[in-house]
Amino acid sequence: MDVLGDVLAAMRAGKPYAGRTRCWEPWGVRFPADDSACCHVVLQGGCCLISAQGAPVTLGVGDVLFTAPGHGHTLADRPGSPLIDFRPSRDGALITELNIPGEGAATEILCVCYSFERLRPHPLLSDLPPVIHLPARVGHHPALRATIDLMGDELQRPRVGTEAILAPLIDMLLLYVLRAWIDEQSGHAGAGWAAARPTRSSPPR
Repeated sequence: MDVLGDVLAAMRAGKPYAGRTRCWEPWGVRFPADDSACCHVVLQGGCCLISAQGAPVTLGVGDVLFTAPGHGHTLADRPGSPLIDFRPSRDGALITELNIPGEGAATEILCVCYSFERLRPHPLLSDLPPVIHLPARVGHHPALRATIDLMGDELQRPRVGTEAILAPLIDMLLLYVLRAWIDEQSGHAGAGWAAARPTRSSPPR
């Protein structure tokens, strides 16, 4: 098993969940600092990331944001907007939807969260930065973009087989995000994730 396959195995501590979040200004959603990693993709409009790790980060359509386990964060239309706490569905459903009504411009975000095992964390997860931001760029990471399109379609029009299809797509989304980030580290100092690229003899865009 290669390094990303190891991470996928470590990820399977609990059921993931995914959904489309629709918000109208002013809005803000606070995600807790728990054992979950989150991936957000802006499908419409825009927002900003607010976290303790630095200045707010502006996100536009197509941008992908990954937050590592243990790092709480907030998504909002702008700093200072009213906040609500994000809570997944209590029935354990894979699909969790969130709608925040308002009078302003609309933003739509694809949100996915994964639970990791607290007692046996994968050592490479500690190498991840608190936040990975992959800006939308034409021609970059086509497999990641294709996975996002497939997930967005299933969540927009749930039908027979949607949950069975979403489960592997959620795994694929995480792996493609991590692979994209590894690729973007190429040329940096050979440590951590940047050193985890595959070779023919060892344990991957």
